[in-house]
Amino acid sequence: MNVRPWLIMLFAGGLGSLAQPQIPSDMKTFNIVEWRSDKNENFSADLHKNPQLVAEKRGYPFTKTELELYAESIKLVKNENCRRDLNATLRGIINANPWATALYDATVKSAVGIESAVLHQFGHYDQCLNQHKFVDRQRYSDNTDVPSVRAQYCLVSVYINGLNVHDINSRATQQTPHQDPGQITESFWGVCVPDSCGIDDINIHLSNWLQHEVVGDPSLCQTTDSTSLQMSKAMFVYACIILFFVLLSVLSTLYHAYLLTFRATDDKMTAKEGNQTLIMALLSFSIIENTKKLFQASKDQLGLNSINGIKALAMLLILAGHALSFILGGPMYNSKFINEQLRLPTFSFLTNSLLFVDTFLLLSGFLFCRILLIELERRRGKLNVLVLYVARYIRLTPAYMAIIGFYMTWFPYVGSGPIWKQRISLEQQRCQSSWWLNILYINNYINTDLLCMFQSWYLSVDSQLFFVAPIVIYITYRSRLIGLRLLYALVVITAAIPFAVTYVEQLDPTLMVYAE
Repeated sequence: MNVRPWLIMLFAGGLGSLAQPQIPSDMKTFNIVEWRSDKNENFSADLHKNPQLVAEKRGYPFTKTELELYAESIKLVKNENCRRDLNATLRGIINANPWATALYDATVKSAVGIESAVLHQFGHYDQCLNQHKFVDRQRYSDNTDVPSVRAQYCLVSVYINGLNVHDINSRATQQTPHQDPGQITESFWGVCVPDSCGIDDINIHLSNWLQHEVVGDPSLCQTTDSTSLQMSKAMFVYACIILFFVLLSVLSTLYHAYLLTFRATDDKMTAKEGNQTLIMALLSFSIIENTKKLFQASKDQLGLNSINGIKALAMLLILAGHALSFILGGPMYNSKFINEQLRLPTFSFLTNSLLFVDTFLLLSGFLFCRILLIELERRRGKLNVLVLYVARYIRLTPAYMAIIGFYMTWFPYVGSGPIWKQRISLEQQRCQSSWWLNILYINNYINTDLLCMFQSWYLSVDSQLFFVAPIVIYITYRSRLIGLRLLYALVVITAAIPFAVTYVEQLDPTLMVYAE
């Protein structure tokens, strides 16, 4: 059969027209087509006369309502510099300047996923702050064609009325969201505005533009200058201390390698040196020596190596649980999916990390009690408790102080992001205020609202139990009857005090997550 090509083309064209969706007339304001940037095109429009022309000619998803509200909200800004830069940005949008459209595009203009409890709408953080590469006040101060506008990214609180919000933690409301016209939902939106605008200007401009109540916080606004490194005296001192120990470790390792290569290869090599104590102190920083100690098997014959392994495993699970708690405490896009995954047997055990802490404390207490009883037998009941305390403090505190110092100085500068400043700056301020409570291991009782390093609470608990344990063990060793009575009393007291505090203060109980 001979079919002419033009018939095939006509048939294919008809199918193509049938496949094209019909756009309702009221949706034509969203004229999203391919982006066009023709340098020879002479386009200029008066936004107040025909704002729709911007969307149609530029192929950018701007609606008439959006641009009208944007233009009207500028008039309400009292700060002259802010109003000037906002108008310059508006002209840039009209003329399709890349920096202006990028500024506008990086801002959240409507929320998505609110019903699924997606309360953080970040926009585009990097796109916003990168605009300093295109516009600079000093470079373009004499050029009227390129406005002197630099961008700042702010995470503002937006209050929305009458939303259907699912309570993802309640089975009863997962399928039937509640709608309350008087309900106000607080969400957090990322906005990109000129850096000449103060927080009051931002609140006025965005509240009228987005048609929602907007409340900003100046501490949650970031520019390229605020995210750049600003060296302080504390940062310099901390860097010098860390550098000193790094160099000491390198020199110690090189010296150790020299001894192993050209002198004795066993522990007797230190006896030939003039100052054995100094050599041993220097070699304690050797990477070779510490790596060997880290991987060698224990020399004790107590037969409890498996208990030490369980203790190490509990420690790893505690770290995983803390990492998960930080993730769950932050913004999530698909909360329902995460909630479902956490109820699976493969993940639910991580959400009950407090049980791992109990396991760790139990095993630590058992091992310490056994070792201490053996030492009491060997020393015929004599015990120097002060030496135990000092040894424990010296062994634990230096590394602990190094981490706290990092939190206090360099931590805010090792990353960036929409909520990085909000979260990490808070951690830095808390550590700067209450670092001394951490090194005294009492931060879980005093100024708990300023807790430095949230995950350090169980370290203080472990240290406090370590300080109490020798006294209880020694009393039990001297008199088993008195020791047992003391242990019974401690069990009752340690159960009664948390109950009383929880009841009086009306605190939330510890919730457990069980697999379905």
